[in-house]
Amino acid sequence: MLSPNVILHIPHSSRNIPPEERAQLAPDDRTLVLELLRMTDALTDELFAPTSFEAARVIFPISRLVCDVERFPDDADEPMALKGMGVVYAKTTDGQPLREHLTLAERTRVMEAWYTPHHQKLTRTVDDVIADGKSCIIVDCHSFSSRPLPHEPDQEPIRPDICIGTDDWHTPARLRNELIAAASAGGFSVRVDRPFSGALVPAKHHRREPRVKAAMIEINRQLYMNEETGERLARFDDVSELEAIKAVFGREGKIAVSATKSATGHLLGAAGGAEAIFTILALRDQVAPPTLNLDNADASAEGVDIVAREARRMPIEHAISNGFGFGGVNASIIFRRWQ
Repeated sequence: MLSPNVILHIPHSSRNIPPEERAQLAPDDRTLVLELLRMTDALTDELFAPTSFEAARVIFPISRLVCDVERFPDDADEPMALKGMGVVYAKTTDGQPLREHLTLAERTRVMEAWYTPHHQKLTRTVDDVIADGKSCIIVDCHSFSSRPLPHEPDQEPIRPDICIGTDDWHTPARLRNELIAAASAGGFSVRVDRPFSGALVPAKHHRREPRVKAAMIEINRQLYMNEETGERLARFDDVSELEAIKAVFGREGKIAVSATKSATGHLLGAAGGAEAIFTILALRDQVAPPTLNLDNADASAEGVDIVAREARRMPIEHAISNGFGFGGVNASIIFRRWQ
């Protein structure tokens, strides 16, 4: 079995602003909440579910409004610095002051407190994976607004579901093409380097280390969240559950999947017990229960054999009951047919 070699870099998922950093920001609380809603790649730490290929993930723990670790450290090299949104933002998305006076001393303090330690961690993680001659793939994980924000260079109103960002040195054509094919197979529209481009690689390895490959994956937020409130859509957890099933059992429809909640409604604390009973009955009667009222499966169900509308008689030796509860209270139990 190949060693895991994928590093997930998740830089913009946090809304956390430490109190000492909040004191440096000019907007009132209401304005700041709206700015966080626009600028946070919300839930990307959950969207990119763990897989057997993942060696590590490096997540920046605070908001990009404090420090944007995706920017070049020198404003002379960073195009967004011209809009007041270099590594330490001075402006908001609509050009209003985020910091009243960004001094060199304050910029240096933020860099030393947040930027440098984060990039040191990412660099160490890459070094660990490529030790002993191995290669690694850095996946830069993002999301984007379905409508162009005022500060964004690309103002084309029609945006894809998925944007693949590339680096001409670190993104092989095969990697780019496989990402496009995977997204297209899921029924998503895809563009390369539009509306965003590039792929982050640590400075130590950039254009120096051919074993380090990289690509950026950006997901249109309207696919999984309410962009006005920041709340996840109802289908968010369903998509995450399907991806977990595919990560464990493969994408070839090898196991049948039923959702009995379609028949019972949500039973809250009783749900796990009821579903376990259904699972035992399925083993006893050799019948997979139906997923009622399912006429058109979501594109994310591709590769999963969902038992839709009607029960299916089939040989069943083992069955698993998955309970995915509120707040991440998740558990699975496996039953075997009594011989």
